Amino acid sequence: MIRIEITSEPVNVRSGNKDGKQWSRREQPAYVHTGHAYPARFLISLGDTGTPYAPGTYTLDPKSLAVGQYGDLQIARVLHLTPVKA
Repeated sequence: MIRIEITSEPVNVRSGNKDGKQWSRREQPAYVHTGHAYPARFLISLGDTGTPYAPGTYTLDPKSLAVGQYGDLQIARVLHLTPVKA
């Protein structure tokens, strides 16, 4: 089981203009527990309208995984998390 921890709700919003098109990206900090002594920090992309995750412990939802056109395992750009029940 991949364990992901959200410690706060603030969302970072980055935006800009590329080739005349406006873009924005909403991200929330999280930590993934990989079996090492300390979890690794990463950013979860929330998409344009995604609701931030509440602080807590989550697992990676199977909707976040796909098989690519060459049979390789891929992780979606926008992750879906499932809360871990205490």
